[in-house]
Amino acid sequence: MPFYIAEQILKGRVPYRDFYLVIPPLHLLKSALLIHLFGPNLAAMRFESVIERALFAGLVCWWLSRFFRPAACFVAVLFAMA
Repeated sequence: MPFYIAEQILKGRVPYRDFYLVIPPLHLLKSALLIHLFGPNLAAMRFESVIERALFAGLVCWWLSRFFRPAACFVAVLFAMA
């Protein structure tokens, strides 16, 4: 559904006026940007999601390592991601 709505945004339709959204609008704008840059390729959107989650996991692990042992932080983040 986000892929279809992102294509609608690229065609000029406006969220919340032309259709109702049940997901955050910034997610759709990011999807529309990825479609604009890489074309209608679902693999590019999935790859971007993997990179985003890996960076976020690294940031959380770094932040937690200030309070706990690094090994325990890595295990906690790994289980939280799964």
